[in-house]
Amino acid sequence: MRLSFRSMSPSRAGACTVAVLVSVAAAGAVAGSASATPARSSAAPCGFVAHAAAWSFRGQKGTAYTVVVEGGARCSTARAWVPRLTREHAAFDLKPVPAGWHCSTTGGVTTGLAKSGQCTTSTGGIVEWLPKLKH
Repeated sequence: MRLSFRSMSPSRAGACTVAVLVSVAAAGAVAGSASATPARSSAAPCGFVAHAAAWSFRGQKGTAYTVVVEGGARCSTARAWVPRLTREHAAFDLKPVPAGWHCSTTGGVTTGLAKSGQCTTSTGGIVEWLPKLKH
């Protein structure tokens, strides 16, 4: 649709221009408030190796896990909890977990334990772990 103010009286064109500007400003304010997301923590991403429940996969065995933490999740919390979580029974909703976290198994359903998994935080943080395989 194309607007043309040429055929309108000057006062009517001015009123339409004001109405359009008010509508655009209101839409921008609504869009700005609707797109607001929770502020993420300034915690830097980290990765580390955790020693936890024993695992075996295609002839490899170990107790080392690769852990990646990003999006504002705290590395110190992941260091404390990942070893515990690898000893839990595999489930979509692992319990217990740190406050504000949701954790689930991404593998291990056949072995019974949460050998690999992921946790997300209410502020967008992510913690993932999986067995540290040799190349």
